[in-house]
Amino acid sequence: MNSKEFLSIRLNMGKTQKEMAELLGTSLRSIQSFEQGWRKIPNEIERQILYVLVMRSTKEQSLKPCWELESCPQDKKEHCPAWELDSGHLCWFINGTICKGRAYGDWSEKMEFCQECRVFQPIKQLYDKAIRSDQEGTSLLYEGGGKKEGKSEKWRSFDLFDQVPTSIAIIDRKYRIVDANKRFEDTFGACNGKKCFEVYKGRKRRCRHCVATETFMDGVTRVSQEQGRDIKGNLNHYLVHTSPYRDLEGNITHIIEMSTDITEKVRVQNEYMTIFNNVPCYITVIDRDFKVVKSNRQFQKTFGKYQGTHCYESYKKQKDICEECPAMVVFRDGKTHNSLQEGYDKKGNKVVYMVTATPYSKEDGQLKYVIEMALDVTQTFLLERHLKEAREFHQIMIQSTLTGIIADNKDGIINIYNPSAKKMLNYPTNKVVGKIPGERLYPRNFLSAIEEGDDTVSFREGELTGYKGNKVPIAFSGVRLKKDNEYIGKVMFFQDISKIKQLESEIIEAERLAAVGQTVAGLAHGIKNVLMGLEGGMYVVNSGIKRSDNGLVEQGWGMLQNNIEKISFFVKEFLNFARGTTLKAELTDPYIIATDIVDLYKDTMIQSGIEFLPKLEENIDKAPMDAQGVHTCIANLISNAIDACLMSDRKKTTITFSLFEKNGNICYEVRDNGCGMDYEVKKKIFTSFFTTKGSGEGTGLGLLTTRKIVHEHGGKVFFESGLGKGSVFRLEFPRNRLPIPPEEKSQLLSAKTDSLRHKGT
Repeated sequence: MNSKEFLSIRLNMGKTQKEMAELLGTSLRSIQSFEQGWRKIPNEIERQILYVLVMRSTKEQSLKPCWELESCPQDKKEHCPAWELDSGHLCWFINGTICKGRAYGDWSEKMEFCQECRVFQPIKQLYDKAIRSDQEGTSLLYEGGGKKEGKSEKWRSFDLFDQVPTSIAIIDRKYRIVDANKRFEDTFGACNGKKCFEVYKGRKRRCRHCVATETFMDGVTRVSQEQGRDIKGNLNHYLVHTSPYRDLEGNITHIIEMSTDITEKVRVQNEYMTIFNNVPCYITVIDRDFKVVKSNRQFQKTFGKYQGTHCYESYKKQKDICEECPAMVVFRDGKTHNSLQEGYDKKGNKVVYMVTATPYSKEDGQLKYVIEMALDVTQTFLLERHLKEAREFHQIMIQSTLTGIIADNKDGIINIYNPSAKKMLNYPTNKVVGKIPGERLYPRNFLSAIEEGDDTVSFREGELTGYKGNKVPIAFSGVRLKKDNEYIGKVMFFQDISKIKQLESEIIEAERLAAVGQTVAGLAHGIKNVLMGLEGGMYVVNSGIKRSDNGLVEQGWGMLQNNIEKISFFVKEFLNFARGTTLKAELTDPYIIATDIVDLYKDTMIQSGIEFLPKLEENIDKAPMDAQGVHTCIANLISNAIDACLMSDRKKTTITFSLFEKNGNICYEVRDNGCGMDYEVKKKIFTSFFTTKGSGEGTGLGLLTTRKIVHEHGGKVFFESGLGKGSVFRLEFPRNRLPIPPEEKSQLLSAKTDSLRHKGT
């Protein structure tokens, strides 16, 4: 049976392709391939068709059984399946029948014999009649066993012409629509006799790329995507199947176009493609040969258009597959995998990307494609590397610096304790970091400054307690740490200044001893003069005694008393300076010291005719000072200022005494417009027992004593002077260097001891 005969029989039977497929137990695609001649009609299909023809005609003519026509003996009948099944008219259909003394197992071989048999001739007549009736344009339609002849609309038998959910049009060689189903007319309107391009697209001339023309020429069925306007003028998208329709001679007389509206699908597809091409990552579809079969715009922009090339060539510009290939793993196990990869863009620049490879399409149970989505993380990768390098640098810097660093978090627990801090304090790191609060190690003045709201604590001096309870003098600075204006902790930087403190003490002592040495020479000269006075007094006394002159004795005795007092004064001042004094630091109000000075000297100023201008700043916080020592320093400066004013030729002299606090320094300043000092005098005022006062008026120890006391407070003495212009002396006491009162030291020591005891338990 050939394709034309198959088509004729189907049309004669009034079956659609779908109905024929269901009748024969095969697929619709198989029926189409039989009629188009793409596939040879199998024996079992031909066999079924013949059987159906016989069964449909049994009411019109009687078919005699084969054993009657062939006069088969009884013993042969008993061994024949046709006799057993009582189907003598179907002996050609039944395998294993015994004809001419043999059984035929192969259908082709059996039919060669059966076609010459008398039993098969009525079947052959039915077969030939079915073909002839189709060629004559009539169909054998059976209703209740009766046959009805009528004109055949052959294309309407291809499927349920008016019921299918697609638009079907029959087009002749002049591109006229000769028939269409209801769905087509509902979509495009009445169209019989109109040109297809006029109905579909509103054109007056045939389309430049006409699928119908190509199908008329080569008879190949085509599937194409077309655009057309419906009856309402809307532009829609259609998927069109164009198939040839052949007559019995095989000539293509018409084409059948089946159009499915895919407008919504195209819209979704366009949206998908828009996302596919504009998504900010690289997307590739890779086949089992690791070739890129599809890529998005972002990939092509970065790596180039590498359609059809291997993915490792596209991404990495290499000739071999990657050792850790995510696509290979997906092909192997069918699961989604992620990995970090490095490649090179089309300019040769390194690209770091995070790849997600996932299964995309399967065919016959085997994964056919993998889709890879790669997110460019080059900048993130570089930033992470720079952050890591910066962190390592900071860590090395913290660990290597000679400055001690202690930092705590927002909960107050220490989280940074570098080796330099450990070297100074000897606390084991594992007992500090993450274990104890910073307030157990920080100096009091650092904590108080932070508690008072200072974000930055500038250079100050303090004292830490080591692991064994030893005191460590330090110079420190610190910062309150914030992030987005939220407190996250604090950090303190400090250095051990034990050696500096010792050196300062040694320098002060050396200066004091040097001054003592210089003073000895001056004192010896002074005592020599006094001794000469004593000798003179003794001479006068002796002369008075010898002469019994009481007046002369009294005169000489007065000379002795005067010179003895001088010696006593010299020796006491010298001893006081030489042995030094111990500071008695306690919290003192700087303002009270200043007011005591004002009360002490205001009457003297009035008697001396000097204008006295106190400028005292109130509300200065108390500070740990030796009040008597500071009082002595200021008194020395005021006394010197009075002497300078009395020695001046000015008619109006003024002394200004000021108290103020600036940048954490408590300042006392004495300014006068007295006689002032020249260069030579300024060089000597702190270096020897030097005085500008007359004989017996001064010892030259006042400014030396003043500087010594100020230094012991951690402060400095500044002065300016010009001959005939006056002088300015200023004492500055930095709060962060003031001595700690003894009672506060005891409290700190007690607190540290309790802390250590608690830690030990």
